[in-house]
Amino acid sequence: MSKSLTGPVDLTRGSYRRVYAGFIAGKRICKLSMLAEAFFWRLHAVADDFGNCVGDPALLAQQTAGRRTEEITAVTVKAWVAEFIAVGLVTEYVHDGDPYLHIAGFEEAQPAGRNGRRARRCPAPECEDGASSGNPAESGASEPHHNHDHNQDHDHASAGLRVGGDKPGDGPPAQGVTPTHRKAAREACDAWSNKSRGYPIDATAGEHRPIHNLLDAIVDDPPIVRAGEQVKRHLLVPQAMQVLMRKGTDFKSPAYAASATRNLLDEWAVKGMPGAWGVGDSGTRGSSRQPRPRVGAVEI
Repeated sequence: MSKSLTGPVDLTRGSYRRVYAGFIAGKRICKLSMLAEAFFWRLHAVADDFGNCVGDPALLAQQTAGRRTEEITAVTVKAWVAEFIAVGLVTEYVHDGDPYLHIAGFEEAQPAGRNGRRARRCPAPECEDGASSGNPAESGASEPHHNHDHNQDHDHASAGLRVGGDKPGDGPPAQGVTPTHRKAAREACDAWSNKSRGYPIDATAGEHRPIHNLLDAIVDDPPIVRAGEQVKRHLLVPQAMQVLMRKGTDFKSPAYAASATRNLLDEWAVKGMPGAWGVGDSGTRGSSRQPRPRVGAVEI
């Protein structure tokens, strides 16, 4: 007889985490060394329900080593985390002088509990001073909505983000990224957010940061071939967002939007961007009606 679905939840074996078979072909995780990939799943096991965990290598080694204390040390953990950050699987942030890590796209991949609530054991990235309230071990449902609590880390990009300035995305742009590039990307993101959520991104709440960080993160990535010409990847962010918007991809949050955009750009980098679309730098469509590329789920 099957166990009752309304009975107590058995947590004696630890927190429940999902692993999707698609990681086997994931572009980013497959760039890791095998040891780093193995440790990546240990990071999932100790992260809270928002994908956050301590970033101090010594503390993280203590939390994740279990019976493998000889292999998992502060030195090896530091090296593996550097691999995660380099490929965009993890971002770093600081709270009250202490380092923390955020697993990119964690909330999209891991469901909340049966009551729709998530347990927070680490401070949220980009937490506003004085904005925390209530028991830090509890938080509301993860689905974002307008006038939401911006302590929740729904707006942190999962695209391998550069940390610069007082807060990620607020500092000067990376070399090669101009204010015009940032503005064009924000406007495309605004249009997508308006269509999906009914309102534009909220810059006062920091929702622009994942978009700025995305540009900074990919500016030095290999260019994409469009109509036989090589185009810098960050210049195609507005067009990629427009393609996703026209396809009906759910915006969900700026973090999700940045991740989905980067995945589409990665796809174009492999297959080439269909130049027959007639999509110019302004993002307007020409007369050609070639099929659009199939955009899959956010990858890890």
